[in-house]
Amino acid sequence: MLYVDAFSFILVYLAYGTLSAGFASGWLARVGVPMFLACGLFIIDRMSMQMSIIRTLYLRSIAIVPADIAPTMTVAQSMDHIVAVLCATVGGLIWTIWGPQYIFFMAAAFSLINYFVAVKVRVPDPKPQ
Repeated sequence: MLYVDAFSFILVYLAYGTLSAGFASGWLARVGVPMFLACGLFIIDRMSMQMSIIRTLYLRSIAIVPADIAPTMTVAQSMDHIVAVLCATVGGLIWTIWGPQYIFFMAAAFSLINYFVAVKVRVPDPKPQ
């Protein structure tokens, strides 16, 4: 499922980038079918955001001490927030200077890196009962 998570983001962000390039350059209309495609992508994007539960389940499967899960998730949430604020700032600059499509293409590239990390993840053997 980690593969599906990363791969879905790659596809969604490549499609977002293509649509935003079309909107920014004018070769796609901002109404009609292209707008419905953008709305559909938004829905798929929101649905794929729910895949974060997979990472939580993976953490539970590898945790040696179950009490470590909650603090680890809290730190992860804090780090995620810090990165989100930094990415929003840098992304705003890139959006303004070069265009919106590059933000989405960068997100697809980061998702590709995420995919390669997911390939390296190994699920441990179940603990003996």
